[in-house]
Amino acid sequence: MNNINNIRNVTFILGAADPEMNRIERVLTDLGLAFEYAMVNGVRCHPGNVYKADPVTAPLLVLVECQTGDAVPVVRIDHHREGDYGFDKPASLYWDASSIGQLWNLLSEYFGMEELESSFGEDSLLVAASDHCPVHASLGMCPRVSPAALFNFRMANKAKFLNKELSEVYEEINQSLNMVNELHVKTFVNGDVIDATAVNIPHLPDVITHPTIALPAQYSMVDRDGRTKVGLIGTINPKLVEEWMEANKDVLVDIYGSLARGYAGGYLP
Repeated sequence: MNNINNIRNVTFILGAADPEMNRIERVLTDLGLAFEYAMVNGVRCHPGNVYKADPVTAPLLVLVECQTGDAVPVVRIDHHREGDYGFDKPASLYWDASSIGQLWNLLSEYFGMEELESSFGEDSLLVAASDHCPVHASLGMCPRVSPAALFNFRMANKAKFLNKELSEVYEEINQSLNMVNELHVKTFVNGDVIDATAVNIPHLPDVITHPTIALPAQYSMVDRDGRTKVGLIGTINPKLVEEWMEANKDVLVDIYGSLARGYAGGYLP
């Protein structure tokens, strides 16, 4: 139980937009619950500044994957940072770990099952697995989520987000597969890693889960704040994540990672 007497007195503050957050917004809208976006200087936050959002005035807050000023929420829904409820939850607990699953658990104290199922949608498990641990889910490690359904779900969302035909997205995936096959593979004690730091591979998170690849990848990108991020994605081996972080401790700053979810990253100084 939580200490919210009336869920309609609460304001949900939503972090950066992505398929899971968009679904959360749809749920709150459908149920008539109040929400706002986390903002910085009048603009909705992106992943690079979502934990540095401007303060808000609402007295009772549920913060969803964000931080507004020094606000102390009545409930925090998140799985991105150490200490978050869902941070170190394994793939087998993807629903409880995901933000949409945490929202379900919160709202189940105030709404009936039928109303929640209607608002969350039949594909809510795919939403959760795709966001929390897509690589694990693509290998069949998430209960009640089939790899084929997950792939089709991700491709459909990608086509919608990019305003492209689904066939065009599939063609881009095939082109990226060819690109990845030409890349150098770095060998670590705990596994091999595709080195994609020197080239932009479209849809890399989806490509590395393809059965013909099935290897994690190291990538590089420039964040919206101008910092160069180097990251590791796509492994289910916690020892490899740990080894990668150790290998980069003198190269990168602000290193982060999740052994359970199979990713890590940091920034060039």
